[in-house]
Amino acid sequence: MASSTHFEDLVTDFSCPVCLEWFWEPVALPCGHLYCQACVEAAWGVPGSKPICPQCREQFPERRYTPCKLLGTLIHRIGGMRAGEAEEGRRTEPRESALRQNGTLTSVQETTKLYKEELSLAILRMESNLTKLVLLTREEEEKLQNHQGIHSLLNRLPPDNPGP
Repeated sequence: MASSTHFEDLVTDFSCPVCLEWFWEPVALPCGHLYCQACVEAAWGVPGSKPICPQCREQFPERRYTPCKLLGTLIHRIGGMRAGEAEEGRRTEPRESALRQNGTLTSVQETTKLYKEELSLAILRMESNLTKLVLLTREEEEKLQNHQGIHSLLNRLPPDNPGP
């Protein structure tokens, strides 16, 4: 039970306060608060506006943050990443903590739900196609058996003798 509690603490400690997911490409703001790079960029919004920390609301003179490679590496190792990827501090396939859909940020949970729904529909279509294929295969096998039966009967018939 103790290890489960420690893991839950890690999830809380290594979670972005914006997207509430594990940090992805974590960055530190000048005030010391940590965020996913994509989340802080989204929170800062339109270029030209003064950047502020989403947590403590401190304003900064410029859009500036520092990548936290060590934290990224730790999170990837905890998450079971392959060693080479963890040392690089990134996955080989791109991922954002929050995904853009129609110009708005969508949480990972919402995006996962959408993909699950799409996958469920795709699975239903595939199962339907498989059922159709099985039926067609049975029909073709029946036709083949009928043809083989007719061929067998024809082979048993005596040959036609042409007249004198």
